[in-house]
Formats: sequence, structure tokens, C-alpha cells
Amino acid sequence: MSAKSVNVRTWADQEAAHSSVQTWVPCDPEKCFDYVADFSRHSEWTTNPVEITPIHDDPKGGVGARFQAVGHQAGKDWPSELEVTVYDRPSAFEFTATGGPIGTPEDDPHRHTFTFTPENGGTRIVLVRKDPLPPDWSRAKRSLTPLIVRLTLGIRKRTIANLGQRLIDATDAAP
Repeated sequence: MSAKSVNVRTWADQEAAHSSVQTWVPCDPEKCFDYVADFSRHSEWTTNPVEITPIHDDPKGGVGARFQAVGHQAGKDWPSELEVTVYDRPSAFEFTATGGPIGTPEDDPHRHTFTFTPENGGTRIVLVRKDPLPPDWSRAKRSLTPLIVRLTLGIRKRTIANLGQRLIDATDAAP
């Protein structure tokens, strides 16, 4: 799937950077939800390498499930902790992340919200991200947020294009 088939919107305010990335795939919402909600498969479609392991013995997840992640970006390892905050199969899945290249305020982690909507015999997948700005960022750094969000646009598009292609490949391979 080409990144050209992905629609994206970005915006920023004084508190956070935001993005909304969407695509359509010829798969049912349950399949899309199950694939995204399975953290053991995220490395199959993320743009940068990531290793995710459950913190507890329940790798299946559900609200409250926690995972340790190490993302590899710009030549560095970025550890973070993930927590599932919405698990509404097949329509919505959300997780938060602490850590990574840009820290977050104590009670305001990065938020990744996926929605899966039936559309034209397939599913519209929308990923909305909210990346809170660190509280210690100066006014000058905060003024650069719109530019930073625009610079990450390509990564966002490729990630959702990868996700869509993996879902299509899995559908094509099914008996």
C-alpha cells in the first residue's frame, strides 16, 4: 500500500502535537482491531524497529494491560511503557506511551487512538495521536512544534501504509 493512499492531518497547540492519519483496507473491522491490538505484531508494520514485551503474564491485553517497549529511532534506543486504555472490539483501541524521544508531563502520556469503522465492504482505520509537550520546554521550543509535527508527517503516513499493506497481505494469504 502506498503512502499516497493515506490521508493525514496535523496540528499543534501550546500543550501538544496532534496528528490524524487514516486509510481504508478491504478487511473487516474485527481483523483490523485484532491485528493492531496484538502488540507482539507491531514490529511488523511500524516504520522504525520496536520490541514490545508484556509486563505481566497476560500478553493478550485488554484495558489496563501494560507492556515494556524499546523503539529504535535516529540511531538510539528509546524505552517506554505502554498501557492499554481503550479496548472496545472491534471499533476502538487506544494505548498510552511514556518515554521515547520526547518526554511527557507526569500525568499526560503520549496517546495513540485507533478507530475501525466499516466502510464500503472494508474498514476505515484512523489513528489519532496526541503527543504532549514536555513541561520544561521553553516558549521558543513550543513555537517550533508545528514544524516538528510536519517533519514527522512522512513517518506517520508510512506507518499506516505499512499497517494497511500487512492487513491486505494477510487477507490475500487467507484460504
